[in-house]
Amino acid sequence: YLFGSESLSQIAVLFDGKTAMKMNNKAYGFFEGSLLDGINGILQCFADSQQSVDVIGEWELDNPALRYKLIVVPEWSELSCKDKFLAFAENGGSLLIIGSGATKLFEKELGVSITDTVKQKRVFIGDKYDYCSFGELSDINEVKVLTAVAAENAFLNSDFSDIHTALTVNGLGKGKIAGIYFDIGQQYINGRTAGACDFVKRTVSKLLQKPELTVIGSRNIEVALRRNCGKKEVVLLNCSGPHSDPNTFTYDELLPICNITVKVKTENKPEKVVRQPENLQLDFEWDGEYTAVKLEKLEIMSVITLD
Repeated sequence: YLFGSESLSQIAVLFDGKTAMKMNNKAYGFFEGSLLDGINGILQCFADSQQSVDVIGEWELDNPALRYKLIVVPEWSELSCKDKFLAFAENGGSLLIIGSGATKLFEKELGVSITDTVKQKRVFIGDKYDYCSFGELSDINEVKVLTAVAAENAFLNSDFSDIHTALTVNGLGKGKIAGIYFDIGQQYINGRTAGACDFVKRTVSKLLQKPELTVIGSRNIEVALRRNCGKKEVVLLNCSGPHSDPNTFTYDELLPICNITVKVKTENKPEKVVRQPENLQLDFEWDGEYTAVKLEKLEIMSVITLD
């Protein structure tokens, strides 16, 4: 059902191959160690936040038909393609710069002045009644907001007295550029929290006006939006269970996820909605913008095709 399909994700995370080769000091084992921990953790956090997300190489930024609406620059302190990013935003796209090192590269465009860097602190996100910390210590930049809008705060202690700017959003040409001023990748790998995923969702909502895909009813579903033979496809994957526990090698039971709703942005009302591999035609509602489908149960994986 997915063979030959293409991604319809609005979001892409950058893998800058040229910079990675420059930073790598190994002849072998390139994909081991901390070099890729940041991008891996960011990908996991976005997937756990139910964002349909791809990875792109820096060479893809030369494609004039690049269809992504948001490009995420992970927490690297060097980049080979800054000018290409800025052109992407100036032409109407959105950029999200993550990390204490990466945000320093875009200080002017972010509309802030980075006055200092606080070393190795535990970062709390949220308000006094619903907050979370990330799993490891992180550097965090102290910023003075100039032309940007401070969109969210971070706290460096649990009594909320040490306040720092966590997220800013600034206009850039026809598009937007946002900055998260601390590292979240490695921190998320070693300390996954629902609050971190909520933070990502809130951040994405400030950069993308309307989501292409929304799942209601469970956090434990990863999603991917694709197209095959002109039809939109929604891939739903049951990710409950101890997938991230390194001490769990196997387990023989995956509990189903019940009573979920999937909303997909569709320009026109579909003729039919089919669930695969059961080849089951589903009831749906269309409000003129979104097609909504209710599923009583997701066992392991399903593909919803909108025809």
